Amino acid sequence: MGVDGFWNRTLFRRSILFLGKQTPYGKVRCEDCWEKLEYNVECGNKEKKGEMRAMKKKRGNKVLCIMMAVCLTVTTVLLSFPEDIYGADSSMGRYLESITVDAETGTSYRDRYDTNFYNKIKNEYNTSYTKEEPLQINNAGQLAAFSAVVRNEPKCDFKGKFVKLTSDIDLEGTPLKIEKETTGAPDPDIRYETFKATIKTSDGSEKVSNTWAPIGSNKTPFRGSFDGDKHTIKGMVVYEKLNDPKDDTFVGLFGRVEAGTIRNLGIENAYVMVKVTNGQNYVAAGSLVGTMREGVHIENCYGSGGAVCVSSKLNRKDIGTGGDAGGLVGSSIRGIQGEQTEPLPCEIKDSYGNVDAYVAIDGVGGAISHAGGLAGWNSFDIENSFGSGDAYSTSLNSGKISVQAYAGGLVGYNESDTAFKEDRTKSIKNSYGSGKAAAYAYNSKPLTQDGANNQEVKAYAGGLAGSNLRAAIESCYGRGDVYAASFVDDPDNNYTTDSCMSLYGGLLGTNSSDGEIRNSYRNSDAKMAGLRGDKVLTETTKINKDGMSLTRQEMTGTGPGRASEKMKGFDPGVWIFTEDRDLNAAAGERIGYFPRLAAINYPSGSEPSYQKTDALEPEITSDLSTQEILYNRGTRAAALEIKARVGDSGALEYQWYQSERNVTAGGTKLTGEDKASYTPPTDTVGTRYYYCIVTNENNQATGAKTAVSTSKAAKITVTMDHVHNWLSNWSSDDTHHWHKCKAAACPVKDKRNMNGYAPHQKNKGVVTKKPTYTQTGVKTYSCKICGHAMKMEKLPKLVPGAPNVKSSTTYKTVKLSWKRVKGVKGYQIYRASKKNGKYKKVKTTKAGSWTNKKLTTGKTYYYKVRAYKKEGKKTVYGSFSKKVKAVPRTKAPKFTLKPGRRSIRVVWKKVDGGHGYRIYRARSKDGKYKMLKDSRAYIPGYTSIGITANHKYYYKLRSYRIVKGKKVYSAYTKVKTVRTK
Repeated sequence: MGVDGFWNRTLFRRSILFLGKQTPYGKVRCEDCWEKLEYNVECGNKEKKGEMRAMKKKRGNKVLCIMMAVCLTVTTVLLSFPEDIYGADSSMGRYLESITVDAETGTSYRDRYDTNFYNKIKNEYNTSYTKEEPLQINNAGQLAAFSAVVRNEPKCDFKGKFVKLTSDIDLEGTPLKIEKETTGAPDPDIRYETFKATIKTSDGSEKVSNTWAPIGSNKTPFRGSFDGDKHTIKGMVVYEKLNDPKDDTFVGLFGRVEAGTIRNLGIENAYVMVKVTNGQNYVAAGSLVGTMREGVHIENCYGSGGAVCVSSKLNRKDIGTGGDAGGLVGSSIRGIQGEQTEPLPCEIKDSYGNVDAYVAIDGVGGAISHAGGLAGWNSFDIENSFGSGDAYSTSLNSGKISVQAYAGGLVGYNESDTAFKEDRTKSIKNSYGSGKAAAYAYNSKPLTQDGANNQEVKAYAGGLAGSNLRAAIESCYGRGDVYAASFVDDPDNNYTTDSCMSLYGGLLGTNSSDGEIRNSYRNSDAKMAGLRGDKVLTETTKINKDGMSLTRQEMTGTGPGRASEKMKGFDPGVWIFTEDRDLNAAAGERIGYFPRLAAINYPSGSEPSYQKTDALEPEITSDLSTQEILYNRGTRAAALEIKARVGDSGALEYQWYQSERNVTAGGTKLTGEDKASYTPPTDTVGTRYYYCIVTNENNQATGAKTAVSTSKAAKITVTMDHVHNWLSNWSSDDTHHWHKCKAAACPVKDKRNMNGYAPHQKNKGVVTKKPTYTQTGVKTYSCKICGHAMKMEKLPKLVPGAPNVKSSTTYKTVKLSWKRVKGVKGYQIYRASKKNGKYKKVKTTKAGSWTNKKLTTGKTYYYKVRAYKKEGKKTVYGSFSKKVKAVPRTKAPKFTLKPGRRSIRVVWKKVDGGHGYRIYRARSKDGKYKMLKDSRAYIPGYTSIGITANHKYYYKLRSYRIVKGKKVYSAYTKVKTVRTK
């Protein structure tokens, strides 16, 4: 069956009206083979018709039964797959409800182009535009003329001809933005919310000017070769507002492409919007291409920034409607047409979509929607490509008919076409999806299943694809958050439990039994949730566990236990594995890099990554003394004690160790000694060392969840407990003039005096008079065996002690300060770029502070300071201070909150050097804070609207400065709260 025939209006109508179980767009499944996900043509050729009712937009009187399929403990028994639990529980799924464009169309390239260039193309078409001498386009007027020729002249489809872009082009469409207004949920107890996406002009104007007219339409597709020559097209705005269109609608830079090639082209900051009323036809939109058919090749192309939005509504109950939205391509459909006997090769290669895709389909006679980060619906080969934009797919219906929604990080719905059922080479290979995928299916009519009627309400969402049918997926991964929700009104008593279902997974939402998965992975740390509900049904949502489950830590970085070793089957010639990199945003934060594709030229800072927050190392504020401590055997020892802190980012644990050597590693663990203090035993003679390891355990960290610090080692010596009798004669060598003690058990004896006397053993000494900066001190030595005082030593005046250095920063300075000490001549300041790197003296000062200026924002600097003084002609230096880490960054902004009716106004003061500000909000002080706005507005302020009345909200902000294309953040402000009116 040809693709055009497949999309024939009559068949499309019949496919939606099939009341048997169905695959997307008319491929029918039977009752027996659905759960096995096996495609069976013979058992699907029965058309059942049921009673249809008029549409009613009613969303009340529902008691929704929700069962989360993502469990938090291994002991959970509700899942079908208890041995492989994955996916972080999400407290709030977020789904698209509707799309609105709050502007009208203004000027358009449809009737405004270079007419001379138009006529030139027509006149030269039959004899020109070879591969060696292609049609060359270098400005917006010429590009619009080229589009008009393809669209208006059926014979000028450019089949076998070549086009080349010779410069970057700005189409200068009115800048747009998307605002997401929370609209709530069908039931207040549901752990999810819906939102309305409203597209507005950024400058507040009422009309969208310079709208683009796509190259090629459903009736006049483009069939040639287009080479962007590594140029970009930016500022493209497509706004198709149609009422009861008579044909399928495809929009993007290109509308419909067949047997053509597009390569080496970038689309930046494009907004592609289609709004169809009474849309009984198919709608597809992408930033590059609306729809592609047999024989098309896309290579080295990308879409970045902006959004693709499809909205279609049909009030007829005898026909359904559907639509696709993709970050790069709306739909790519492979098939045989006309006189073809074999399929033409079709592929998307070395390309990506970093564009959010929204599709909302609302009907009475059935609704199907597909959204994907790269493509909405795909039956092409995809290789070395990715999708990183968010994909929202919503299907709403108010008739007694099926409704389905598909969303995927790479593609919403993936299949190998029926014409190639035995061809197992069709696949997605070496690709990934990293954006959020959210599928939402809702039917406001009570459904029935009584033998004459059979309806489904299902949502499919996957980190890579929402659904996969008969296709092979090899060396791929999905890592984005995944949400799926399905709801119906009250079913009748004969309704079965599998007709309202949410299917979702970290890699795929669902996979047919003949779909192959090879060396592919899913992120076990991604947030995933499946919701389903009605008044009666209680079956759990279904989570798909295709692909191997890895943690985010295992999917990033290099080395043992990291992506380079864990992700088997990933060819190092195709994939690049990168080590983690330190961040300068806050202490304990790093960037973890997912595998990226060698074929893609990633813009700086856009590599697939996530910000990992490691548990912070505990700070030991009061350490053990390293001076030897003596005890007689059996004497009760004083407790060894340390003090440590770690702020609010975890919990401290202690463990004491014992060693025979002066070390702080490899000792013997002292079982049960897990407090901040420890009392050493004194029942055995000898010397032992004791130290403590302090552990910070932070389960909220996204990287390393534990960090340790180790105390110094305390030396404890236990001596004999007998009474020593000592004599007053001098030692025979007349060198020490020490008394000898009479102790037969002494470990050391004087070989010149074997009558049982042993020489004194001098201890480390005790300071009996502390030295100061102006006077000398005294240290007294005693015998370790008998305790006899043997010698006194004068201690020199104190050398200046190590300063206690504190630091503060601005975006380009570091200020160091310390308390000055009397008697000190001055201070020397040393700096390095690494903590244990080479330090260089940068300043000598007599003051108690110094400011290091003209520094780089976000760069890490380390400092140490020492005091010095003069003793005659000699300079005496004190010990270095502890090394101080400082990162120049902007200050946290000061802000105020002003409540309104279901709104809160946030106003902040600009900080010196700040380029932008981020606003975060939570519903409780210790709850999860969500970023609301990244603002670079000239007038600092932001208003949250449409929020719950009479509710307390919590806000915090931070500023940032952009350095070499990367944002360097300040610390967070203190949390402020206010209650709405």
